[in-house]
Amino acid sequence: MFESVTTFFRSIDRRIRVLFVFLGIHLWHRDLPAQYNQLYATSLGANPIELGSLDSAGSIASPLISVPSGWIADRFGAKKVILIGLAMTATVSALYSLASNWWMLIPAIILYGACQRMVMPYVDVLFINYSKPQQRSMVMSLSRTLWAIPRLVTSVVAAIIVTYFGGVNAEGIRPLYFIQLVLGTFVFLAIALWLAPATNSSERKSRMQRTRRERGGFIADFQEVFAGERWLKRWLVIMILRNVGMRLAMPF
Repeated sequence: MFESVTTFFRSIDRRIRVLFVFLGIHLWHRDLPAQYNQLYATSLGANPIELGSLDSAGSIASPLISVPSGWIADRFGAKKVILIGLAMTATVSALYSLASNWWMLIPAIILYGACQRMVMPYVDVLFINYSKPQQRSMVMSLSRTLWAIPRLVTSVVAAIIVTYFGGVNAEGIRPLYFIQLVLGTFVFLAIALWLAPATNSSERKSRMQRTRRERGGFIADFQEVFAGERWLKRWLVIMILRNVGMRLAMPF
């Protein structure tokens, strides 16, 4: 089995391997301070009401950015959206690392809610564009497996760092965000420089068709998507109800 996975890994497009490596680093550093985010805000003076308000701000930003990011990806390519998301992630790390009061986290949390919708969904789009039809399921499943392995030790590494720098308080947690900033900047530069643009013929054809068509702009594009899509509308309602229930207790 290991041999077949190794053979498969060598056979896939180089750009997929680039995504495997650097998005794995992205997910690892993204999760590094995750269990301390609320404690960090509390250490900076946030009370339970303010803590809930911070989370709500991020929850509002997340769906608001999803719609325009999809439109941008259709018009200019998924790589551009991913780079915007990675740049925003690095900005979030910088804002967290420099915060001296809980209210200074507000722009960071709003940006964090937005940037989560601008990386991973479009990585899957690139996986589809860069792989052959018979490889796509394996590429998706292999990516999740590879990304999960280093994340198994994320919490332990974070705990060691926090303990070394003074324990569960603002000063002990702050170095996690500095580490996150360095790794986030590295991943952004690596993707920008080493991920070649798509040359998939189907993608080129799709873009040529969009160029030839007269488009009515942002609103008209989404009206076209929803026209007659009864099941899509129902799915959106179900997902809204699910996410509301999941996020009610998350800040606490």
